[in-house]
Amino acid sequence: MVDVLLVGEPSPERLRSLGIRVGTRAGRVWSARAPLAAVPALTRVAGVERVCLARSLTPSLDLSVPAVNAEGLRIREGETWSGRTGRGVVVGVLDTGLDLEHEDFLRPDGSTRVLYYWDQGDPLGPPPLRAPGDTLYSFGSEWDREEIEAGRARGEDTDGHGSHVTGIAAGGGRAARVDSLRYRFVGLAPEADLIVVVAVLFLVTGVLDGVNYIFERAQSLGKPAVVNLSLGSQFGPHDGTTPLELGIDNLVC
Repeated sequence: MVDVLLVGEPSPERLRSLGIRVGTRAGRVWSARAPLAAVPALTRVAGVERVCLARSLTPSLDLSVPAVNAEGLRIREGETWSGRTGRGVVVGVLDTGLDLEHEDFLRPDGSTRVLYYWDQGDPLGPPPLRAPGDTLYSFGSEWDREEIEAGRARGEDTDGHGSHVTGIAAGGGRAARVDSLRYRFVGLAPEADLIVVVAVLFLVTGVLDGVNYIFERAQSLGKPAVVNLSLGSQFGPHDGTTPLELGIDNLVC
């Protein structure tokens, strides 16, 4: 069997009579699997204008840094970075979580780069505090760096989206089973500290709380911070006037 894309308006019954399994129909484009011996006959089916063998695509995360012309901003020699590596800066991520054991989010000595991890949906607590007895938020569970390194954090990323976007923003690039691939998939800020928020259903209230939390925690450490929100919806005018957009503007201005 070979995978093909068809263009045209063929009869599905005629395709099936040739042993061709039709997959998705997207307008005049069809995905299908065909017996190799049936391909010559497929090209002569009425309504078929083009038959294209399926091509393989490859992941291209290693193109993120060149795409924004950031290659020359930092240099690596062995496991030592110099230049604009994000050192001293907090990258905050509000997403589905983070694989806390992933080597790309550890320092070369094995310590975590995650300073705080707040899971808004974890009901066991303790929630974030400004100081002992002073509640920052009254829900969810928070772990600091020491608790994460002690293995007490219940944080995980069963979806994978949070780890993916964090890798683009700040992955260290050390995690590779093949030595030749080490440091090929490096994020923009491989030495930045991380503060991670796991959102509850990605409600806009939790998003605003999460952004504020990241900035408050970073400020308490005396570090500048940026926040990544790889989120969106089809609601609202998308012109900066919704309450969430206005709220975020007020936090960063």
